[in-house]
Amino acid sequence: MSTVAKYWDKYRDRQRSDSVEKPDATKVINDKQAYVSFLEVQLERVTQTVLTTQGFSDRIETLQTQVNSSEEKIINLTRLVKLQQTYAESQEEEISNLKKNLGSGYDNKQSYSGIQCLERRVQSIEERLDFQKFKEKDSKYENFVEEMDLALKNTENKITGLLNKTTEEIEAKQKKYQKNVESSLQQYNEDMNLNYRELSLKISKAETCFENKGKITPDIEKNRFMYKENFEEENEQGELKERLRCCEKTVKDLEQFLVAIAEEVKKVEEQHLDTSDIECRISEKLNTKVEKLGELVKKVLDQKNEQKNIQESPVKFGISPEFKESPKFPNILSSVTKSFQEDRKSRSESKDSDILNSKEILKSPKSKKSDSSIGTPKPINSIEIQLYKKSKDSKSSSRTPKSRKSSSPNTIPLRQKPNLSPGSTPKTTNKFKTMENNLKQKIKQLKNKDLDEKRQTLKKEEKKDEKKIKKKIEKKSKLDKLYKELSGKAL
Repeated sequence: MSTVAKYWDKYRDRQRSDSVEKPDATKVINDKQAYVSFLEVQLERVTQTVLTTQGFSDRIETLQTQVNSSEEKIINLTRLVKLQQTYAESQEEEISNLKKNLGSGYDNKQSYSGIQCLERRVQSIEERLDFQKFKEKDSKYENFVEEMDLALKNTENKITGLLNKTTEEIEAKQKKYQKNVESSLQQYNEDMNLNYRELSLKISKAETCFENKGKITPDIEKNRFMYKENFEEENEQGELKERLRCCEKTVKDLEQFLVAIAEEVKKVEEQHLDTSDIECRISEKLNTKVEKLGELVKKVLDQKNEQKNIQESPVKFGISPEFKESPKFPNILSSVTKSFQEDRKSRSESKDSDILNSKEILKSPKSKKSDSSIGTPKPINSIEIQLYKKSKDSKSSSRTPKSRKSSSPNTIPLRQKPNLSPGSTPKTTNKFKTMENNLKQKIKQLKNKDLDEKRQTLKKEEKKDEKKIKKKIEKKSKLDKLYKELSGKAL
């Protein structure tokens, strides 16, 4: 606009100068045309500038969009960098932990030594060939070690699960057997006590009747004495028959139990697992039972001898206050229940200790095969099983987990660490054959011992019978004298 004002000023000056003089029409027209052309030129420039400004504005917008996209990319890159830093730190920690485990863990020493040997071989090959592409990174070895650890853990978990299942099944069967034994004991004791009380009442009534009459003839005394002996013999025979029946039942139960154990062991063998732990437990339990039964046989024989001595001593057919609580059939339930409760506690403790031992054994890399050290279970005699009921009162304290360490000559040695290698699966078929043979031999030995003891007892009884006959003759002579005296007085 400044140029237009200047042009206007010049134009006015000319008009003033021309007004004095005569203006020329041609000049004015030319000036208008020049001014219009000038304005057209200016309009063209303005339009060009406007167009250029619009192009610049478009370029500026495109640049701003590029700047924004670049800023977003930069932000994403910073986030990725941070994530990579955290991931790298976590990997460093994991690698350090793995190195510590590989360095300190006893279980992974073999794998670590194998890796070192492989590294030495690879280095020697690289030195010979002068070819560096065969260098393996530590990451590959670490991945290999991790895979091996996972495989070992999976096998350990499977083995522990199977062992726990088998132990739980065996314990459930033992509990059922104990319940059956307790119920049979209760019924047996109740029946015996009722019979004994009825007999004692009958005898007391008979004694009161004879005392009320005032006089007792020698014939009645003789009959009474004979009745007493016959009654005692019949009771002893009935007791022996019932005990033999109980023994047969218990033997059948134990045979079924052994058959079930054999089936379970076969199932485990099919899965190619080590059953040495289970065999050790079963053999330990059977050994403890057999030891107790052997001691109980001796106790019963001693009790029989004592009862016979007691029966010989009294002359009158009366009931002493000491024997009013069934001397032949003592109350065993209290001792048995206590022993069962203590056995359950000891079993629960032994189960925990066995689980810990199994975990330690599975972790050990060098586990030796313990086929030779596994003991065979002792046989169970049919006469010994009937006395298993009384043994628990005297042996319940020795069933704690600590007492298992004290090994007797007839007991089984402690279990050894099982081998987890695939070639070390035990040949249990041969073991069971040897176990059966040993059981048969042991049963024969026990039968021979029982026969010898019976012979000795028969000899002792014969001697005692001779003494009894002499005493009877003396008593008869005394009774004859008394009868004669009483008959003379009556006359």
